[in-house]
Amino acid sequence: MPGFDTLKYVLELEHAGVPRAQAEGHARAFAAVHVHNQDQMATKHDIANMATKDDIANMATKDDIANMATKDDIANMATKDDIANMATKDDIANMATKDDIANMATKDDIANMATKQDIAEIQKDIARLDCAVHSLVTSMGWMKWIGTGTITICFFCAAACFEMLKRVSPAL
Repeated sequence: MPGFDTLKYVLELEHAGVPRAQAEGHARAFAAVHVHNQDQMATKHDIANMATKDDIANMATKDDIANMATKDDIANMATKDDIANMATKDDIANMATKDDIANMATKDDIANMATKQDIAEIQKDIARLDCAVHSLVTSMGWMKWIGTGTITICFFCAAACFEMLKRVSPAL
């Protein structure tokens, strides 16, 4: 933007009948305002680095941020060791089915068994089955929880990007 020509301004004021001293005072004041306004104007570089409508449209909303993981959520996520100890697809495939469980001995069947040793063996089978079912339920819960955590981390990253953009361009 071109500079302000104070001499031309003074001459125009004098020509309009304003005394020279008063015209010079007006010129100095107007020049100061002009310089201040120029300092406040955005440069081509400033405008080139501003967020676009698409950038703003892709930013996280307040609802997105409200649903993001907290520090406590992240602290409670599964570790690599937790994941390493989970059941594999093969473990789950080899677990008892509902039909397998339905064909197992009932309490009456156990009560009618001939020896204590037979009962002890069946109790061991039931305990192993209970453990397998519990492991399956726990594993499925972890898988669901980990999937949800991954999505939450994505939203958290988007919020961090939004915060960085706000710091770079306060107009947002």
